[in-house]
Amino acid sequence: MRLAWGNSRQAVRFLPLRQIWRMQEGVTGKMFCEAGMEHLVLGSYSTRKQTLVGTGTTKQERGQTIMWLAAQLPTTDICVQPLDASNIPTGVVNTIANSEFFQHYIPESDCYDKDIRPGVQKLAAWLGAAGTPMPQEKPDPEIGRFLRSFLAIFHGEAGKAMRADDADELRLLVQQASDMHFYDHFQIGISSAAVRQRKERNYPLAIDFYSRALQIREDDHLLFNTARTYYEMKNIDAAKECLTKALALNPELAIARQFLEFIAPPPAS
Repeated sequence: MRLAWGNSRQAVRFLPLRQIWRMQEGVTGKMFCEAGMEHLVLGSYSTRKQTLVGTGTTKQERGQTIMWLAAQLPTTDICVQPLDASNIPTGVVNTIANSEFFQHYIPESDCYDKDIRPGVQKLAAWLGAAGTPMPQEKPDPEIGRFLRSFLAIFHGEAGKAMRADDADELRLLVQQASDMHFYDHFQIGISSAAVRQRKERNYPLAIDFYSRALQIREDDHLLFNTARTYYEMKNIDAAKECLTKALALNPELAIARQFLEFIAPPPAS
């Protein structure tokens, strides 16, 4: 981040600030890595496609809702699979940029909890615990469909067979999807997308992503990074408001206090 340091004494005083910011940017990625996951199931989402039907004066616009299962890949891109009429993943995968995903895909937690999670839990039970031999029996049709879906996420393409070497990593992915707290994982994913957009200086989109993440649950680190983005946009009042909220949540967040003192110095005594 480029700061208008003002004078050399301020530059010396706030030099550690820049170093800590790099740590703050990595908070989301750190949570992702500490979970031991290279892939992260994000849940079910919908998109709406508008099409024109008819001709001339009979032409009408109709909307079609498409349901998807989404997972974040190690590249930070998003793998999406369309769901069938029963909201079961088809195993057909498409990979899109995370910025496109978080702009256009709408969270559908009820679909995940009602239609997807039960099937994932059956798959987890069929796969068994880590370190145990691979199941030898053929899965029933429902479990087989979920198995194909998760193999497609794991390999990034449809039609891959399950290999013994991949068993424990696949079990970890399935267990994460079985236990996931839907909106927590959505918040992690969209926060990561916000950091990326801020680094690319696409500040309005970064603010949009941060705002949506904060609608789920206010978080001191998210508020701090939102303040950074507002500062880059020269919106000092909004940056101050975010930092004040961050410190209200966590008075021990020294980096937020230091930043607030930088952009709004206390009156000289």
